[in-house]
Amino acid sequence: MSLFPIVAPGTDVWQSVNDITGATVTLNPSDKNARMSLSNGDLTVAHDGTTNHAAVRATHGLDGGKSYYEMTISSTTGTPVNMGGWLDAGNNMADGSYLPIGCTVAIGWGYSSASHNIYGGGFSGPRSGYTQATLPNGTYGFAYDARGGHIWLRDNDGTWLIGDPSTGALPLFTLTSAPNGGKLFPGCSHYYSSVVWTFNFGASAFSHSLPN
Repeated sequence: MSLFPIVAPGTDVWQSVNDITGATVTLNPSDKNARMSLSNGDLTVAHDGTTNHAAVRATHGLDGGKSYYEMTISSTTGTPVNMGGWLDAGNNMADGSYLPIGCTVAIGWGYSSASHNIYGGGFSGPRSGYTQATLPNGTYGFAYDARGGHIWLRDNDGTWLIGDPSTGALPLFTLTSAPNGGKLFPGCSHYYSSVVWTFNFGASAFSHSLPN
């Protein structure tokens, strides 16, 4: 039996995170590691480049609808793993916590200069069967269908790394339940790297079209 909420009629369309939540979502200055600094109206995040993992979570989580947001990498240095994706409310913002660690179901998109791997629910290994992203820079998309807990990730050329949320085919990751309050939050973690990432939750036009 699915533990995800039933979506009300008329909401079965892909929308921005802002439209789904009915709020102007940003990264949360009260829900981040001290190594992460925010700017640009709390939509841009940068790690201070010192040693250790650090994470930040958005101001609003999603527990219904079909939501989409984008993240643009404008600067990257070094070779460590940095992750963007979805975190649940149990993710730990303490030093050393990266996106899948300290939470139950978060999906992390990890990358390095050697391997553009995708990780979910732990750091034991990459998700198989996907097309590698063409990192390091560009705009990437994140889609979450809360009706069944399905998640997809999009490359900077607009293609999906695996499957297609428009048809529901081959989600990158499927959650069986939503613990810690039932919501997933957009967010990221960086490690020992002075990267600069800017999030777009729908306040401005997306670089890629919403799934159909």
